[in-house]
Amino acid sequence: MHKTHSILPRLRTSFGGAVSSRGGSTSRRSLLLCPVLALCGLLLLGGYITLSGYAQRSGNSNGSSSGTAAAKSSSSSFEPLSTALGALQSTAATAAARAAAAALKQQQLAGSLESMQQLQQGADMMASSVDSMGSMTRTLREQGFLAFDSHNTSAAGAAAGISFFDANADIRNSYDAMQRRPAVHGHVTKAGMTDLKSWFGNYSDTRLDSFISWRVNRAKAGGAGAATGRDSYTCPAADHPRMPFPGCHVFVNHKYKYIYIRSPKAASTSIVNVLGECNNKATRGHNSSSCMVLHFYWNSTELDTANLQQMWKDYFVFGFVRNPWRRAYSLYKYLHSNGCMSDEALRDPSCKVPWSSFCADPWSAAEALHDKGCIKRSKSYLYFHMEDQLHCMRTAAGDWAVDFIGRVDEPNEDWAEVLRTLNARRDPDVPELPIADLEQKNVRAGNVKNPYAKPGAEQCFDAVSRLYACDVEHYGFASFRKGTQ
Repeated sequence: MHKTHSILPRLRTSFGGAVSSRGGSTSRRSLLLCPVLALCGLLLLGGYITLSGYAQRSGNSNGSSSGTAAAKSSSSSFEPLSTALGALQSTAATAAARAAAAALKQQQLAGSLESMQQLQQGADMMASSVDSMGSMTRTLREQGFLAFDSHNTSAAGAAAGISFFDANADIRNSYDAMQRRPAVHGHVTKAGMTDLKSWFGNYSDTRLDSFISWRVNRAKAGGAGAATGRDSYTCPAADHPRMPFPGCHVFVNHKYKYIYIRSPKAASTSIVNVLGECNNKATRGHNSSSCMVLHFYWNSTELDTANLQQMWKDYFVFGFVRNPWRRAYSLYKYLHSNGCMSDEALRDPSCKVPWSSFCADPWSAAEALHDKGCIKRSKSYLYFHMEDQLHCMRTAAGDWAVDFIGRVDEPNEDWAEVLRTLNARRDPDVPELPIADLEQKNVRAGNVKNPYAKPGAEQCFDAVSRLYACDVEHYGFASFRKGTQ
């Protein structure tokens, strides 16, 4: 369908070039003038010959013999002119023929353009019909009238680029999806503390066992996307391990009484730079009064479960989330930047992973680069950046563990609300935080080129939707099962 759409502009260019090479409308006028000018020349020449012959006959008064001789002389004198006259007549005829041929060709080109326009209209109608059929098919599937093809949602299908939805529809939907904001944002009802198994030190063995189990099952399944069937686009089937290290970065500030849940590639660097990070070893950030302590450096009293639960209840807990389709591509770009690779690795073609390969299985792609020596970061660092944005903001029961969900795509509005809330909750003797915009360091604002429409990457929209199904579903970016795609 895309090829059909691109035919008409190329043909228009070709046709335009053909017309232009003959001078366009100016050339056609020039061709029509050629025979007219030639005929005028012939008339003038004929008149000159006639007058000259008349003068010769008038001036000859020496008898008929002399007249005959003069006539012969005159005839022989004008033989070259007669030859020239014939040549001009031939040239005029040729020019007229060329003009007629050019006019005929213009007519043919116009007819071809008209035919192509009709073909274009037919292609547009066909595209509209395909869209309608795809929408109807999805609706019937969602209502249970059509069965889901299990091979379309298998790991092998995803690796082969077989999409759960129509590939062309996925590309069109992917551009729309990249512009979406989370439907769930702002102030929410906090039900409790985030799942301790995701970050608390006492559960390191549990996390390690879970991670090993994930690796084994993943290897048996042949790679990413082991889940099949209808649930492959739901949160429980998302292919994410529980990290052996603390997968959630939890920051606390006792002066302003807030807890910040950090999601990588979601303006986290910008937030840390504004509030500042303070710990036992170093202080990063300019604002020491609002600086945050990462949970690695909390004291034993703070890490007491009872105290921790009370603190979580009393403090303002917030985090920011980012469009999952944009975030996935941002992670891919970050992997191939100075943040993860050395200058030498960036120049090495073997350290470049195509986006189409990375999106299908980012875990394996990152591990392969690390094992080749392309990545200067640890594997745990890479794993942390690939995690979804949901599990650290939910309780073990699946309820919200935060008071506020900010949007990376609307940073200034939501960041200002965070600061206003902190100021409203602060103690009287604590200075007010200035309301300022959140300068985003590693987030590209505005529209970006659609990486999901790149040749060979048509399956990426499908793969990322599956990988970050938890973010897509629970933050309300889209709901594949409910047809809001």
